[in-house]
Amino acid sequence: MRFFATVGGSASDTNIEAKVLASSPIMEAIGNAKTTRNDNSSRFGKYIQIGFDKRYHIIGANMRTYLLEKSRVVFQAEDERNYHIFYQLCASASLPEFKDLGLTCAEDFFYTSQGGDTSIDGVDDADDLEKTRHAFTLLGKRLEKPFANDFWYFL
Repeated sequence: MRFFATVGGSASDTNIEAKVLASSPIMEAIGNAKTTRNDNSSRFGKYIQIGFDKRYHIIGANMRTYLLEKSRVVFQAEDERNYHIFYQLCASASLPEFKDLGLTCAEDFFYTSQGGDTSIDGVDDADDLEKTRHAFTLLGKRLEKPFANDFWYFL
């Protein structure tokens, strides 16, 4: 997607490319996890249709997801992690907007610690949550307490 956005240039002042690219950190946080082979493995399928105008500028995108590996929520093999969003939220537990969620470090929860190591070398989960939140902001959404409550309930 970044290649198409770079090659295509900007079609309008609304910065459609930024919005299209903003979907990546969100999809990675919610749909990717650490496996024994890959620290950022996509655990779902996605089909992305990118719309272009006659001058090859991106004018929009549509994403369809399928086959989310739901079993990962309740089980991780040794040296694997659950979905990144859980670790991002735990790493940011001290933020005022998450105070009432009762979050602590990922090691304190069975579903984030059963694979063993809850960290990934070179990854700052708190920083990644900021990137995820920024992506939501670009898309006109906010990652805050109500969303977090709904997200935990959903999973």
